[in-house]
Amino acid sequence: MVLLLSYCFVDSPFLTENVPEIATFGTLPIKILILILSFRQMWIVFLSKREKLYNLFYTLFLSGLYVAILGIISIETSMQKILQYFSTPLYHFLLYNLSFSGVYFGTAFVSTLFHLPTAEAFERKQSELRSLQNVSQFIRNVFDFDQLVTNILRIARNVCGATSAWLEMYTDTNSEKQFHAAIVAGENVDQHIAHALSQHAMFLNSANIKPFVIEDIWNDRRTRHVRRIGIDRLALSVFPLVSHGTLIGALYVTKTIEDGFFQDDIEVLSILADHASITIENSQLIQKSIERERLKQEFLVAQKMQQRLFPQNIPTCHGFDIAAVSIPSYEVGGDYYDVIQLPDNCLGIIVGDVAGKGISAAFYMAEVKGIFLTLSSSSMSPKEFLVKANEALKESLDKRTFISLEYAVLNGKKRLVTIARAGHCPALHISNNQVTIIRPSGLGIGLADTDLFECSTEEYTLMMREGDVLLFFTDGISEARNKRGEEFGIERLSEIVKKNIHVNAETLKRMITDAVLQYIGNSEYKDDITLVIVKCSSTTSCMDDR
Repeated sequence: MVLLLSYCFVDSPFLTENVPEIATFGTLPIKILILILSFRQMWIVFLSKREKLYNLFYTLFLSGLYVAILGIISIETSMQKILQYFSTPLYHFLLYNLSFSGVYFGTAFVSTLFHLPTAEAFERKQSELRSLQNVSQFIRNVFDFDQLVTNILRIARNVCGATSAWLEMYTDTNSEKQFHAAIVAGENVDQHIAHALSQHAMFLNSANIKPFVIEDIWNDRRTRHVRRIGIDRLALSVFPLVSHGTLIGALYVTKTIEDGFFQDDIEVLSILADHASITIENSQLIQKSIERERLKQEFLVAQKMQQRLFPQNIPTCHGFDIAAVSIPSYEVGGDYYDVIQLPDNCLGIIVGDVAGKGISAAFYMAEVKGIFLTLSSSSMSPKEFLVKANEALKESLDKRTFISLEYAVLNGKKRLVTIARAGHCPALHISNNQVTIIRPSGLGIGLADTDLFECSTEEYTLMMREGDVLLFFTDGISEARNKRGEEFGIERLSEIVKKNIHVNAETLKRMITDAVLQYIGNSEYKDDITLVIVKCSSTTSCMDDR
């Protein structure tokens, strides 16, 4: 436009008469530029088939219109004289503008006509590109597995004009490395047909993870059996879903025999299968992460509930200083302790350990507490208590589960402690720098019937003196292991008590638990830690100060 206006400016009668070369050579750059601009038609490539058809009509009409006007101006003598008389530059401006328009739209018509046969292929490529872009968005935005696989199948059908598509996921492998498949989603496919084609066409394994195409399922040896069950003739392609070198599933796509699968279809579906593998893996990882977080929250709730099963305030006795702690190795544990006020100004102390860890052990522990609260209200000896507890729990315990218990009754008036044990860790009595291991015989709860259990259970009675310490604990303390696999042991436990016999029960409890946890360090050994400390501090009789 700048060049044309410049030419029109200098195209005056005065200049052309004195410098006739302007009229001859001044138009040459304009004509060259008109030809160059007329062949810049790249925008036509990006038109859809429908838009190309419209463009043919418009360009043919406009090129004809401009050529007709140009003919009138340049050939009609009267019109040409009128324009030249009025303004010669204006005449040349109109002449070259009409020439450019006629040539440009004529070239556009021819270019559109040549690009029309490839319009469908170009549209399909655009559709494939958009589909792959959509898959990339699913990687970031879609978390729901069902929605994800539905979108993948819809895209698979759209990119190649498929009749149907379905997705299989492989959940397990046998000794021969053959995969067990399960159809998780389908798009416009009958489940009966999908299962039949999957059964006969599926030969993917860890050694063969390449896509394959069956041009006619009736004539291929892998699928010709489906002809007998009345399935129509189809072309079938199977694309493996591979994650980190492992086959996790397969994408099945079918088309009619007339359409078939072109090489472009195979390439784009292969890319789609690769993207689908990533999106499915991400979705599964996200679901697992959400599930882990949900379980973590549930475990935290269970942990809070279990902590409420332990005594919130330990009854106190004048003459006895009592401290207790239980530290689960997981969110919830199977250790249990309790201290309860008994008739005749006595205290009942129970320490137990359910075989196993986690939720199941915690349930059994809660059951033990219920039985303890029920039976302890009656005046019975520790042996009688354990016998009744075995009767109540034996039928409800799993055959592979048992409970070890230790039950002691403290008599504040007489400073006597009576202990019965059901397969639990021994108690330790430290007096005058001497350690006595209290290990009366007894079987674990749930291991024997009532008669055998009663016969094997013994009681042990001892008198506490001022300064004496009595320890009840679980094997999480005595069997705690360090990195070298060495046990903490009863000797280390006894030495800590003997060296710190002068401190109160609460301080002694902290010193023992700190020593055990420090001994374990970062060791993989994990077990619940439960400890009850009874220290005889004076000769005053036992009273409940709650």
